[in-house]
Amino acid sequence: MDLCRHFTPLRWIVPFRDWEVFAAILVNDRGSGVAYGSDLTAHEVKSATFGGSFEYQYHKNTGRQKFEHDQTVEHVFVVYDDSYRSVAVYTLTAAQFGTFAAGWRANLEASYGVGSTQQRFRRSIAFGDVTRSGALGARVADTGRRAGVPRSDVGALRRVLPPSRLCRPFRARALP
Repeated sequence: MDLCRHFTPLRWIVPFRDWEVFAAILVNDRGSGVAYGSDLTAHEVKSATFGGSFEYQYHKNTGRQKFEHDQTVEHVFVVYDDSYRSVAVYTLTAAQFGTFAAGWRANLEASYGVGSTQQRFRRSIAFGDVTRSGALGARVADTGRRAGVPRSDVGALRRVLPPSRLCRPFRARALP
């Protein structure tokens, strides 16, 4: 029985922190270690399923600082399918991100005005906007030999995302 086919809403299994580790390896960066700001020292990391959107949240107490900081770092967008067998990574420069964020500033300031009880300001960038504006940095597809994808590429992804985090058939299969 192929569990992936019968239980497709498995996309919530991989926590966002795992995608941050994956991105850190790809861009050779480290975690920032601060409560607010970018996820990595020079990169903000977002993840979503193919066709989804990437949400930005700005908390009432630190949102203004994070918003300004987000416009100084590169943004890494990890997209994946529900089975985690296909993953792509796109990047936007700080300037490219700034074109999206320019329209957010007035709403951000207004949402934290006097008397506001709002705790977070949220905005999203659509998948299509990222693929049109960003650069494709990496793509891993578990299509096997039919498409000429070396097994080592899939193996590298599986080392970053352990098998316990991946959707795979229930029955064990012999390795080729």
